[in-house]
Amino acid sequence: MLEYPWMMLLIGVVAGWLLKWVIYDLIILRPRLNQGSAAIAKIEDYDRLTARVNDQKKLIEELIERNAETKREHAGEIERLKADLEYAQSIASERIVAEASGAQSVQVSEEEEVEVVRDSLQMISGVGPDMENQFWSAGIYRFSQLAALSQAQIADIIKPASRQNVDPYRWIRDATRLAAGE
Repeated sequence: MLEYPWMMLLIGVVAGWLLKWVIYDLIILRPRLNQGSAAIAKIEDYDRLTARVNDQKKLIEELIERNAETKREHAGEIERLKADLEYAQSIASERIVAEASGAQSVQVSEEEEVEVVRDSLQMISGVGPDMENQFWSAGIYRFSQLAALSQAQIADIIKPASRQNVDPYRWIRDATRLAAGE
């Protein structure tokens, strides 16, 4: 074997290369590559989550814009309803004054005369003459108007004393029934 030293050198180089491949590539390098794959998967998960967060941010911005548009759309209607309420309250106060003087109709303007049609709100259990007058002062003349109110609105109109036992829920229920003609 000593006759072919270059052969021994070649066998040594090949054996060294095989040993390096087995030890370094399979034992050291491959686990590092696996760690790199895990890091890439985490980066991909992060990118996916970031995209979802951005999509949700866009959706929230769209909803905020829609809400603002809805508020702008309803602002005009709210102003119109406020003006109608002020007009109705002024008519109601004129009607109360006219009723106190015994008149049957109220002169709203020079050209317009309004006939006052009232339901007897005292037909509702628990509503007496004073509360009926408070409803009339607020422009609530019909069972249907009373039925359309919320419990909070009724409490604002009546402003019951702590000793008074009022039941707006029952009043609304009774007014609904009476408005339907039952």
